Amino acid sequence: MSKSSSASLWLTLGAVIVAILLVALAISNKGGGGQYDAFAQCLTDQGTKIYSAYWCPNCARQKELFGNSYRLLDDKECAVRGQSRNLTLCQNDGITSVPTWEFGDGERVSGVQPLESLAKRTGCALEGGSASDAREVEEGAASRIEGVEGLDIEVKSDSGITIEGVSATPVVE
Repeated sequence: MSKSSSASLWLTLGAVIVAILLVALAISNKGGGGQYDAFAQCLTDQGTKIYSAYWCPNCARQKELFGNSYRLLDDKECAVRGQSRNLTLCQNDGITSVPTWEFGDGERVSGVQPLESLAKRTGCALEGGSASDAREVEEGAASRIEGVEGLDIEVKSDSGITIEGVSATPVVE
């Protein structure tokens, strides 16, 4: 095999590999969209924020309602493992329970909110069906942040679960 045909073979092989990688990247990016992307983006565009915490079961339920579209919301995480700055942000903003929604006009509502309620409150169009029909939503369920000092807090959920010491792995009693 001559040097020129060997070089052509390697060049062709390289082009095929690049093409395969580009196709794979395009396919993987298509899977990132969510059913409520336009709705979530509308909420964000109107200045709506959600305060949440990674350990909060009600926050997880709220996130489930949005599915992949949750990534488009202005989420103010109140508890990041090993960091006090986010907790301080939420304290300074007067957040006492999560999830808490804050709308563009400054009004707040705490607890899990059905997407239909958020749509009605903001005027954002809810397309893609009704999330509350598919899942039971206990409207207003929130996890309270009771004693806050540094990173050590005690949280009591509406179901009676107490979570302590969120500066590390939460302890559920």
